[in-house]
Amino acid sequence: MNSFGDDLALLFCSHVFTNDSNAFRNKLREHRLRIRDIYPRIRCNNETMIQFAERHGSTEIGLFIVHSVLHADLQQAGDLSWAQKLPYNHPINTVLRERFESTAPQQ
Repeated sequence: MNSFGDDLALLFCSHVFTNDSNAFRNKLREHRLRIRDIYPRIRCNNETMIQFAERHGSTEIGLFIVHSVLHADLQQAGDLSWAQKLPYNHPINTVLRERFESTAPQQ
């Protein structure tokens, strides 16, 4: 991201906070970005966007991000280990588990 990166990160965080997935997607399209390209670099109040979404009850956008981010980025950001602290049936925890279980090597 260039010089407007901080402002753009703040804008994405505000969309996560308000659970506005349509505006989030529109902003990605407007700037020709993919969530997987920006996810590792954006922190919202020192949390990943998924963690920030969960803390503010923004489940819809949290699930969108979980589905859109690369496995490696979720692991590197610590989202997988963080989600294990959530209730087992929490939607974000459930989707993260399903994503990683579906890619686990078959025995």
